[in-house]
Amino acid sequence: MLEQEHKYIRDSHSKAVINTDVDALRRYKARKAESKRILDLKNEVDSIKNEMSEIKHLLTKLVDNQIR
Repeated sequence: MLEQEHKYIRDSHSKAVINTDVDALRRYKARKAESKRILDLKNEVDSIKNEMSEIKHLLTKLVDNQIR
């Protein structure tokens, strides 16, 4: 716990407590970037699924029209 206490300082002007743990900030930013990447990929997959569904619907409609 003592080691963690040294990762914080108080700004003398604003009196705010500031975390000085640069490694923790890097890990946080990496996790945030990875979460965004996963969300972007999920959105892309959802978009591809929707497009495939639309293509399937159009192909079915085309086949139905040719049978008649």
